[in-house]
Amino acid sequence: MVSRKRIQTHLPDLGDRPLFVVVDYDGATLADDFPAIFAVLCEQAKVPKGHIINIVLVESDQMRALKKEHFHIEADTDVIAFPVGNSLFPSGCPALAGEIFLGIPQILKNAQKAQWSFSEEFLFVLSHGILHVQGWEDDTDEKRQTMFKEQERMLAVVAAQGFSLKNVITLSREVTSL
Repeated sequence: MVSRKRIQTHLPDLGDRPLFVVVDYDGATLADDFPAIFAVLCEQAKVPKGHIINIVLVESDQMRALKKEHFHIEADTDVIAFPVGNSLFPSGCPALAGEIFLGIPQILKNAQKAQWSFSEEFLFVLSHGILHVQGWEDDTDEKRQTMFKEQERMLAVVAAQGFSLKNVITLSREVTSL
């Protein structure tokens, strides 16, 4: 079993929404303003206030195993999202909207290919996962392009609110499983 470090942040200006970020990746550090950026992304994706999204940062082998187990496909991927909904919790408890698994090596590879920063790609992929938690699908080229446009819009809102997209996450060790 992988140990998890939980970080809980309350953002009173956004309805005191609790955010749980689950970090399973050795050497990854999130910027101090990440919870506020995440809250903006959730707000833009219309995640209901009071809902929780867990984020799990993993290696390529873990992502391949998840993809094989849940989608019966053996391939690398950068994001897998599992919408949960709120039927698991009694009334009055924060509801788990879903979990997002992010493959750090694949995100690094994507960033290098796109020639932009790791942090920008991380946020782009994270926003994709948030949309999946909200029920968006990308099983056709048309739906995928619509999602990409929505992700770009969401990140533009984050940037317009004065947040930098370039230093949201840093890695203190080299990733070797590219």
